[in-house]
Amino acid sequence: MTYATVKMFHLLGVVLFLGNIIVTAFWKTLADRTGDVAIIRFSQQLVNLTDMVFTAGGASLIVATGLWLVPSWDALLQQAWLFWSLAAFGASAVIWLGLLVPIQWRQTQLLREMSPDGDIDGRYQRLTRWWTIFGMIATILPFLPLWLMVHKG
Repeated sequence: MTYATVKMFHLLGVVLFLGNIIVTAFWKTLADRTGDVAIIRFSQQLVNLTDMVFTAGGASLIVATGLWLVPSWDALLQQAWLFWSLAAFGASAVIWLGLLVPIQWRQTQLLREMSPDGDIDGRYQRLTRWWTIFGMIATILPFLPLWLMVHKG
């Protein structure tokens, strides 16, 4: 595969990854604001699905193609933009896998237990606050690698 082709797949991964984490937060927030258990339940199921398809898929493309594009492992230490890009992307992944995904699955479980005609459980709302706080951090972090990738020169 040519360098340009791998770079194109790398950028596709960035678009899928960033696009999904931004859009998911937007439509999940809109669904939560309805207060309708059925709408929120459906939205939460889609959050889990789109995270597995687009966020994980995009992240996999970023990592696989990024490793191919790195000239050498020494370059990670010699080129600050590569090191800080990897650190920020890695921190985002730790937050996503360690906090956000478990919160999302717990929210899904809570929503299954709620009556479609009932009120939203306070536990769900507390988890939503944590999801929002850590989600913002995990969403902002990948913009550093994007900026560094473009402005590395």
